[in-house]
Amino acid sequence: MTIGRQLVGSIKLLDAEAALAKRLDRDYLRLKIRKADPPHLVIVGVLEAAVPFVQSVADQLVLNHPKHADRVHVAWALVKSYSGTKQRRKPRAKDVKLLSWPALRYPWVVLLDTVLDSGATLAAVMEQLDGQGHHVDEVVCLVGKKDVVQKCAEISTFGYGGLVDVSVCFDLNTDAFLVGHGLDHNGLYRQLPAIHALRES
Repeated sequence: MTIGRQLVGSIKLLDAEAALAKRLDRDYLRLKIRKADPPHLVIVGVLEAAVPFVQSVADQLVLNHPKHADRVHVAWALVKSYSGTKQRRKPRAKDVKLLSWPALRYPWVVLLDTVLDSGATLAAVMEQLDGQGHHVDEVVCLVGKKDVVQKCAEISTFGYGGLVDVSVCFDLNTDAFLVGHGLDHNGLYRQLPAIHALRES
């Protein structure tokens, strides 16, 4: 397998992450206006692919200023779903391990993943969070592969006690296996700044 064509460049990815950080800041300000004690923000990243995505968004939050930094928390969901280019099996809630979860009641939870493929990984993470009493308020994926609108609609119904807002920054409409910006193939290509398709050598 070798690197194929570039599907999303590094500048576009950074712009999308900056736009998401700006929107989260704006949404938090609205919560602060409505509530005397607004909830803490917990950003949940799906390991290991979402590390660059989560880091970039968190770095650009105005809310992450030292004056407010105690209101922002980063947690992780560890799910192993792929071996090579094939999904091992459909992940389930019991396959999800939550790491660095803060001891908070009723936080504002935003789940970030780099790619929306089948939606099974996000469903498993949301089920695990719900099972532990943590409601997911929003899901954002950096890129989507196929049938993005339909899959976003399906994932939005997985939330405990109501619909969840689900969005994708880039709808690629592709069946290609993706690498770069945190996405890997057997541990390779994760460090690439842009997202590329993988092709048969």
